[in-house]
Amino acid sequence: MKSFLVKDFLFKKREAALKKNLLKRKKKRALTKKKEKNADTFR
Repeated sequence: MKSFLVKDFLFKKREAALKKNLLKRKKKRALTKKKEKNADTFR
C-alpha cells in the first residue's frame, strides 16, 4: 500500500511539472512569433 501512495505522489508531481513546462514553452513560442513579425516589417 505504501509503494502505491509513493508512486501516486511522484506521478502527480511529474504531471504538475509537465504542465508548468508546457505553459513556459507556449509563452516562449508566442514571444518568438511576435519578434519574427517585427523582423519582417523591417526587411
